[in-house]
Amino acid sequence: GGFEESNEEADELAQAIKLSLLSSSDAAAEPAPPPNAPPPAGAAGGQAEGVAAGGGDAEAELHFVTECFFLCLRALHVGVLPAMRRCERLLLELQRKVRAPHPEGGAAAFDAHLHAIKEAGQGKAQAAVLAYRLLLDGPRLQPLLLRFCGLAGAWLEHLCADSAAAADACAALPASTLTDVFALLVLFARKDPQALVASEVAAPLVSRCACRWVGRQALASSPFVRFTAAELLETLVQMDEHAARLAGSRLRGVAGPLVGLIDAEAASEVQLPLLSLYVELGLHTNAAAVSDKNGDRFRIMSVLRALWQQPQPWRALQAAAAASLEPGGGGDGGAAFGEFAETLVKEAVFLLADALGRLADVHTRQEEMPASVRRGDKAASLPAPPPASAADKEKEAAWAALSGKERQAREARLEQCRRTAKGFLQLARSSLAALLFL
Repeated sequence: GGFEESNEEADELAQAIKLSLLSSSDAAAEPAPPPNAPPPAGAAGGQAEGVAAGGGDAEAELHFVTECFFLCLRALHVGVLPAMRRCERLLLELQRKVRAPHPEGGAAAFDAHLHAIKEAGQGKAQAAVLAYRLLLDGPRLQPLLLRFCGLAGAWLEHLCADSAAAADACAALPASTLTDVFALLVLFARKDPQALVASEVAAPLVSRCACRWVGRQALASSPFVRFTAAELLETLVQMDEHAARLAGSRLRGVAGPLVGLIDAEAASEVQLPLLSLYVELGLHTNAAAVSDKNGDRFRIMSVLRALWQQPQPWRALQAAAAASLEPGGGGDGGAAFGEFAETLVKEAVFLLADALGRLADVHTRQEEMPASVRRGDKAASLPAPPPASAADKEKEAAWAALSGKERQAREARLEQCRRTAKGFLQLARSSLAALLFL
């Protein structure tokens, strides 16, 4: 059930790219022949190619197919992915500021929607979204992007097939070679989940590539690189849960179409790497980008809870839990489960204590503001406030004396304290729920 069975064309091309890179490595490592020496028997044009992932001579020539492959990877990194991300961000901003019309509202509703966009000063943003959609939503581009992801995934799997050379090869590759494939699948899952499910490359990419890379610590030492694969799994879970909420049911115990891309074998095998990654994320700091350790762990927990609803992964987890009680820890599985359970207990205590401290910060920030500001947009839905006291009137006067910039800064600090406290409480509740479930 790998790439060979579902996408033979991509598999053959990936194997050819791997062999061409290996031949480049061998050619670059051999000593140069004498100036007038005849070529070796059987040599043909294209057998001496450079190495992009094998540590060979950067001056050697590449095969045309290999050049095209890496040019496409680079174009995906600097062109397609940034455009898709910007389009998604602009569209979300528009949806927050202007409510979308009902699909069956007719021409009048859409005309009113366009007028509201212009009145809100979002005309340029709407034009940019339209331009991006025309560029990215072509009927040929999306299938080609998914097929290229399948090719890149097959090539990565072939690269890892040779365990002796895999570490050096992966060390020479930029992290984006791996992360861009998963990032593109995340965007597809959010934008057009049905198209992703219908693609023949989606299931092997998720089950045979993403799930395996979560646990390939020897090849991708940074937990934040491997987390991109876990983030893909979390997106599949969240989109299925969102679709179930829209349908009016939770569908507990039943895998949705996107989670169904993770077959039972892969779901069982990815559990222990996810448990280890959960622990590992708290021990490192991402120097390349700003990251939220608690948010990342919450996403991994969402994936684990979805996997535990399936019989085979749940039995595998029970086996790991039983192994952790054996003398010596029960091997890698028992050790991973033991560290995960210990982390859950420590984390729940820490997060609950820290969340209480953040709630105190929220209260302190709220006390700096008059009651009318604290109530904000929810004033209409709240009970009528009591008559203003002398202290409330003093706060009102002090607040009115502040400049608009200072008032906005204080409101922003209050909102930041609220978000932080909410994030800590969410992960603490998730940790406690996992302990109770286990």
